[in-house]
Amino acid sequence: VSGLEAEKGNLMNKVSGLEAEKGNLMDKVSGLEAEKGNLMDKVSGLEAEKGNLMNKVSGLEAEKGKLMDKVSELEVEKGNLINKVSGLEAEKGNLMDKVSGLEAEKGNLMDK
Repeated sequence: VSGLEAEKGNLMNKVSGLEAEKGNLMDKVSGLEAEKGNLMDKVSGLEAEKGNLMNKVSGLEAEKGKLMDKVSELEVEKGNLINKVSGLEAEKGNLMDKVSGLEAEKGNLMDK
């Protein structure tokens, strides 16, 4: 009987130890679940931030497209203005030639 009671005591001690270990493991599981919740919240926040950044990128790309269109428009305008300047310079040259001709004519008339 003493041997059985001693064995019973050992088994009860073992059960107590295992129950304590079970409690520790359950605490660890609770801690890990809380940590998992925090990480999931962080992931949600980062996904929202990613969405905001993607929207911002889309907006910037649209803005870039508009600016590129404006640059093209201004380059066409620049080309037109360069052509206009060339035309005006040619016209100026013609007028200067005409002035020279008229001055020469005036000189000839004054000599008469």
